[in-house]
Amino acid sequence: MKVYKQPCALCGVNNPEILFPASFKRKINKHENIVICKNCGLVYKYPIVPESEIVHYMTVGHWKSAYFDKKLTGTADFIYKKLPHERQSILDIGAAAGHLLNHLAKKYPNAKLTGIEPSKHACNEAKALNSKVNMVTATIETTTLPKNSFDLITAIGVDYLFLDHVKGLLKINELLRTDGVFYIERNVFLNSKAYVSTVIDNRDDLFGMNSMMKNWFTIDQMTLHLSRFFEIIGKNSVISNIIKGHKNIHYGWLCKKRAKQINVTIPNKYKENKTYVLTRL
Repeated sequence: MKVYKQPCALCGVNNPEILFPASFKRKINKHENIVICKNCGLVYKYPIVPESEIVHYMTVGHWKSAYFDKKLTGTADFIYKKLPHERQSILDIGAAAGHLLNHLAKKYPNAKLTGIEPSKHACNEAKALNSKVNMVTATIETTTLPKNSFDLITAIGVDYLFLDHVKGLLKINELLRTDGVFYIERNVFLNSKAYVSTVIDNRDDLFGMNSMMKNWFTIDQMTLHLSRFFEIIGKNSVISNIIKGHKNIHYGWLCKKRAKQINVTIPNKYKENKTYVLTRL
C-alpha cells in the first residue's frame, strides 16, 4: 500500500495538526487523517492513500445526467464571453463524456478538442457523442500529452482528485501555450469559521460526504494558491442545484500562464482549537 506524506499544498511546510483522526471517518480511508497546517491554516488529508472511491465517477450513467449539459452550457458561455477569439487547441481535464468540449466546439468550431478522462467508459461515450474529440484515458499525473500544446485548458470540479495539487497545476502550466488561458472551477470550499468558532456535531457539517477530497481550500486560499502558477485575469461564480433544494455555488478562475512560479505572501489562518465535538459519528 502506497502512503503519500505530502507537505501542505499551499505553503509547502510539513507541520500538520490533526483535526479529525482517521478513526472518526466512515467513508474515508482508515489511514487518512484530516489535518490543519500550523504554518498557514490549510485543511487537508495527511497522509494520502490513493483511494478506490474514484470508481463511482467511472460508473456508466453517472456522467449522462442532463445536469451536466445544463451546467456546462453556462460555463462555456462564460469562457466565450471572456475569450471571444478563436481557440486552436482545447483540453478539458476530467472531461467525462465530453459535455463541456461539445459546448466549446460550438463556440470555437475550428478548435482541436482533447479530453483527459480516467474512465474508459466515459471516453467511449464521449467518442460516441462527438467523433472529432480526441479522448485520452489518463489522469493529469499520467498523461503524456506534449508540452505547450493548448491555448485553452479547462478543469471543472476535478482538481480535488489530483494526487498532488501542486504537481497537477505545474503539469497544466507545462501543457499550456505561452499565450494560453486556463479556466478552473471548484464547488467545495472550507468555511474558515467552522474549525475555529463552531462546535462540529457531524463531520459532514464541515467536510461533506465526498471521500475523494484531499484539500479544503478557503476561497481566498485557492486564489493565492493559483496565483503562484498563473496570472488571474477573471473570476466567475455560478449557482446550481445538483440536488433539489440544495444550493451549490461554483467559483471559477480564468488564468494566464506564468513564465515561472512566483512567491506569494500567505497569511497564517491557523488557530488552535480543542473543542471539536463529533457526537453523531
